[in-house]
Amino acid sequence: MRRYLTWRRALAAAIVVIAVTAYFVPTITEGWYRDRLLKALEDGLGRKVEIGQTRFRLLPTPGFAISDVRIGEDPSIGQEPAAYVDTLVARPALLALLAGRFQLGSVSLEDDTGSGISLNLTRVDSDASGTGAVRWNFSTLTSRAVSGAGAATGLPTAPPTAFPAIHMSGGRVNFKFGDTKSIFYLLDTDVDISPSPTPNGPLKITVEGQPARTDRRSRGFGSFVAKGEWHPADHALELDVKMEKSELSDVLSLFEGGQSTLLGTISGDAHLAGPMSKIGITGRLNVGDLHGWNQLPPGGAAWPFTIGGVLNGPGQTLELVAYGAGKPAPLGARFSVADYLGRPKWAASISLDGVPVAPLTGMARNFGIALPADLTLEGVAQGTIGYSATIGVPEMHGQVRVSNAMLAAQGTPPLKIAQADVTFAGSSIALSPTPIVNDAGESAAIDGHYDTVSGEFQVSLTSTGMSIASLRRQVSVAGAPLLGLATAGIWSGSLRYEHPAASAASSGATPPPTSGWTGDIHLKDTDIPFEAFAQPIHLVEADATIDDTGAALKRVSLTVAGIEANGEYRYETGAAHPHRFRISLPSASAEDLEAALTPTLSRANILTYAFNFGRVPAPDWLRNMHAEGTIQAVSLGLAGMPVTNLRTTVIWDGMDVSLTGLTGRVADAGFTGGVLIHLAGRQPRYEINGSLSGFAWQGGTLTAKGTLRTSGMGTDLLRNLKAEGTFTGRKLEVATLNPWDSVEGKFDFAFANAIPRLRLSTLTIQSAGTKWTGGAETQDSGQMVVKVADGSRHMEASGALLRGEALKLVP
Repeated sequence: MRRYLTWRRALAAAIVVIAVTAYFVPTITEGWYRDRLLKALEDGLGRKVEIGQTRFRLLPTPGFAISDVRIGEDPSIGQEPAAYVDTLVARPALLALLAGRFQLGSVSLEDDTGSGISLNLTRVDSDASGTGAVRWNFSTLTSRAVSGAGAATGLPTAPPTAFPAIHMSGGRVNFKFGDTKSIFYLLDTDVDISPSPTPNGPLKITVEGQPARTDRRSRGFGSFVAKGEWHPADHALELDVKMEKSELSDVLSLFEGGQSTLLGTISGDAHLAGPMSKIGITGRLNVGDLHGWNQLPPGGAAWPFTIGGVLNGPGQTLELVAYGAGKPAPLGARFSVADYLGRPKWAASISLDGVPVAPLTGMARNFGIALPADLTLEGVAQGTIGYSATIGVPEMHGQVRVSNAMLAAQGTPPLKIAQADVTFAGSSIALSPTPIVNDAGESAAIDGHYDTVSGEFQVSLTSTGMSIASLRRQVSVAGAPLLGLATAGIWSGSLRYEHPAASAASSGATPPPTSGWTGDIHLKDTDIPFEAFAQPIHLVEADATIDDTGAALKRVSLTVAGIEANGEYRYETGAAHPHRFRISLPSASAEDLEAALTPTLSRANILTYAFNFGRVPAPDWLRNMHAEGTIQAVSLGLAGMPVTNLRTTVIWDGMDVSLTGLTGRVADAGFTGGVLIHLAGRQPRYEINGSLSGFAWQGGTLTAKGTLRTSGMGTDLLRNLKAEGTFTGRKLEVATLNPWDSVEGKFDFAFANAIPRLRLSTLTIQSAGTKWTGGAETQDSGQMVVKVADGSRHMEASGALLRGEALKLVP
């Protein structure tokens, strides 16, 4: 008998049947279970659910494929849906179907079209009843899971074995606080929850994800994996959690309910085991790269901790203890939090037992405090610091004592601190008065106070006499006036720095409180560099008063490059000319003043001039210099000629210096006028306008009025000198004949080929009752040739007048 049914034909027939079924069944069954599935979802979730097309499929696995699923939010939480799912595949339990019951065996959240899977975990600060309760949107779901879905619908509660397997791959989990979505979220989150095939068997749980931020372009930073089992019979949990290196601020934001300003990294692993009301925790934790929001991570090795604790799930409490390396451990920490899914109430404490304080300088730099790179701190700390956030403003408590400390910086002697006590109370951190001693046995005392909430900060520094070099690097960082600028000397007195609370600065007070230093100090043998001078200003003695308007120095005795002076100085903040001074010079020479002021007068060498194509860039300090004051000198040597009783008012604006009201005496002659000094070029330019009266010369007196211009330094001043003006003279014995009873005219003076050239024009001479008119001019030989006439007679005479010689008639 011929066999028509072979295994090949049977296989081909089965393939045809499966193919036809896979093609037609989804079409034929479309919509059959849509309403039934939608109702089951809404009843189980207790939320409004929107679904798209519902189809039964055979491939790749049989099940109901529901597209475009939106799970609505609890109205008391918000309006945005709690979940967006591209495709939800519900697979019935096979044994239940054979028994005639419709029961879900598994639920998969899939992304078939690329639109993604997104879940929103939302925390609200108060519910609709206005009781001020804080809760998460999944709290209603967990309560339904505990009581059973049937309890919400009035139906019998399903046994634990009826719990379907849940799978999600590549989903995104967002965290919301009210209507604000956090920049922190979980990326590529995989969830697998698989029930046991046996009644009351363990429920296997696996969760894996990558923390990420919306303000970063990278996809994620670190990851975590949690694997374990939930045992329904005794309500126990066993879970292993591993966290790769992640951002500390993102972890803290889950507890604080907002973005944390403490940045760093955290990683570790932990094992959790025990009943839900008492889950034991053991593990390891690494914290590193602690820094402020505006600083770069410092790098370096992380701090390892061993952790242990207890978690009470139903009671929402967590207790953790962490210990550093070493036996006994010098560093320990305790952390506790209650109501962590509602309004967290947490507390933390750190215990120090001989902990080295050397890393504190690095941590301070990480948080934006501008400490010198070579500043080091040695010593040990003991005590406890507590921090809690229960109701209202977070509070601190505790006390830390730093012993045998030494503060040092390169190039300065170390400062010794035998003992420093720091107290933490509420939002306040206070440093008790602490002696600081240098290597010479000189001491100062420092104390301070800082409020972490208001930002108010105060620090005081006092001394009966201490070397400035001991504190130079430290006070320069703090911006202390005068002391921060000085490089050597002795100071005594007291200084105080105050930074007002943020609320006070924005209260609208007139004038608003400002940050700054105040105090009274005495300076002795103090060197203060100033860019205008070739050498530092040496304060022999000075009394300084510092307030919110500026700084004032009185009873000042000083030297600059060997020039002695005394007077007063004041810096007035916000004034058009903030630098105000009064300087008195007992004796000085123009040459010494020029040498002392070389950085101001000559600001570029030939190379700088060439590489800047003839332009000389002005330094910032010169462009920004605005000063006003008076200078007087008992005696000033000018080209070998003493000028006495010199007085003038100085106005300095950037690259222009004006000397007004200039008066002085040259021998018995008096000078009045003014000087303009221009500093924009390589060399200074001078313009002098004034008059000289009663100058004794050739047995008589001269009076002159005019303008003198020159530029350069040293001998160049004489070579570049040009002068013009008018003059008169009385009783001058310049000739071998009769004296000049009077003389007047105009003069022009300049150097040509290193030879002085004097030209006199409109010359009028009265001599022995005769009026002579004409002119005079120096020759290459240095002789002055005078040519005059009285109308009928001509007279010519010559002589080296500039060298004091008498004129002689020329035959």
